[in-house]
Amino acid sequence: MINNSGKNNCLLNVIAQQTGKDPEQLREYVASRMKNNKPYIANQARDIERLEQYKKDALIMGGAKYVGTSAIDAGKILDDSQGKQGQNDPNKYPRGDGHARGHASDPSKRTTPPGKNCIEDYSCYPPKGEKTGFNSYAEQNEAVHHGLSDPDAQTAMQRLNNGSYREIVEIVVNNKPNLGNIASTFKMGVKQGSNYTPSKIKLVLEHQAGQYSNRKADVHVVTAYPIP
Repeated sequence: MINNSGKNNCLLNVIAQQTGKDPEQLREYVASRMKNNKPYIANQARDIERLEQYKKDALIMGGAKYVGTSAIDAGKILDDSQGKQGQNDPNKYPRGDGHARGHASDPSKRTTPPGKNCIEDYSCYPPKGEKTGFNSYAEQNEAVHHGLSDPDAQTAMQRLNNGSYREIVEIVVNNKPNLGNIASTFKMGVKQGSNYTPSKIKLVLEHQAGQYSNRKADVHVVTAYPIP
């Protein structure tokens, strides 16, 4: 057990506890390194001062995470993202609303004029043409849970947290359980052909609007659809 070494040593006490080193020795080492690297520390301080003045976002780890454990958790993310804008990149034009549910089948969600709450409507939405979708909300939830849990998607969220505003990833299905024959192609509200197992799931990820710097915020899913 590492003893508390006194005031103003909280960080060093924690590091000492995790490494088994003596906090006082760590303190002396840090002080020595700082003393011998004054020009470097001064430059770092000036850099931080400039960032505080001109680009505060660069100093803050942002908010885009997925720690769900089931398809139900993924479904909540999709529902929370649906019809809402993510955090806009200030250097680009505002982007469209989240419309992942526009790539899932549920005829009860149809509206007049056609909206983006189901593939039956969204496949009628300009630009008209064939669109891929999941055969139900439940199957989309399952696929997106698999997708958001994948290391590639988790890495994309890390990039969001390091300053990116939008990440696009394609997650390979690889014969995962519960993902067989979950997709179809629709055109003008009508299903085309048979169900199929997608080769990949495409995810477009952003921060939630106003949550760019909130480390506890869930990721915003702009869209999620199957790739044949």
